[in-house]
Amino acid sequence: MTVTGGLEDVALREIKTKLKGISQIQVNKRQRQGRIHFRYERSPKRLLELESVEGVFALLRIFRGVTTGRPGLIRIAEEISRVDLAPGVVLHKILHGVPETSGVAINCTVGRGHRFSSSELHQVLKTVLAQTYDLNEEEQRGPYYLQVRVERNKALIGFRLSERSLTAGTPGSGSGAGDLLVSTARAVGMLVQPERGQRWLDPLCRGGVVLGVFTESFGIKPYGLETRPDWAQLALGNLSRFPGAMVGLWDGARIPHADGAFDGLFSQLSKRFRTFDTQAQTEFRRVLGKHGKAIILCERDRDLETDQGPFRCVDRRPLYIRGEALSLYHLRKSS
Repeated sequence: MTVTGGLEDVALREIKTKLKGISQIQVNKRQRQGRIHFRYERSPKRLLELESVEGVFALLRIFRGVTTGRPGLIRIAEEISRVDLAPGVVLHKILHGVPETSGVAINCTVGRGHRFSSSELHQVLKTVLAQTYDLNEEEQRGPYYLQVRVERNKALIGFRLSERSLTAGTPGSGSGAGDLLVSTARAVGMLVQPERGQRWLDPLCRGGVVLGVFTESFGIKPYGLETRPDWAQLALGNLSRFPGAMVGLWDGARIPHADGAFDGLFSQLSKRFRTFDTQAQTEFRRVLGKHGKAIILCERDRDLETDQGPFRCVDRRPLYIRGEALSLYHLRKSS
């Protein structure tokens, strides 16, 4: 499984809860993306019930001894030619049915320190696949995907079974809006556990992904705000399936809601609101009830890690969203 970096523990709890009979668990925390490896021998369809993971892969082979130069490149090519793709294909068909087309595409990632690039490895492995499985150019576009990752002297060969998309569950959202992956939003929800019936506000809701996930998974009452009419309209369309969902416009200064109107607030601060300044903190505090909580995703701000000011910090954890290092703050309204 691949997960958002910083939320590995949340995903692992869900994996242990929903999957029975797992063993050989290994958690690899990475800055860009965490990975959880384990052995699982029961119903493969249960893998798709996991909500906090980004990608699901069948690991076909791991091998060491990959050197940094051309001999390492040749070694990987030789191993790929010996890999049996049939188990991955069978699992994919069990999970998704028989696809209309056939073929295998390949994705490669090469870590630092090697004298060959991801693109060079990709070109070599395309040739190997074409020769080994008699694939033409058209057949190397999927629907099956072989993943090859080189880390120092080790290479992992996996077969992609499923991967969350930026727009999953929220039609039309995500692209260019700064929205989180649906799996990331669900993991954040599992972390903070919003209660059913609570009123939650996202003052920079973009496509409404977080509010949609919180509503679907936890039964909150969603309220969104945006400073741009096009994003507000997009979020309203995405949240229209939830009765009572509201999305409005504001000027980025004063939130157009009464004091204490909300139980919780989520905000992923964008480049337009990069710092969680005194004005924003005061305004966010104003619209929260007595025991209100704020979940803020932004660049690290050490001023938020103290018990001074309008909020006290309950927890902070580093997250890595699409390669960007951010901090997730769980704040409580000060008494």
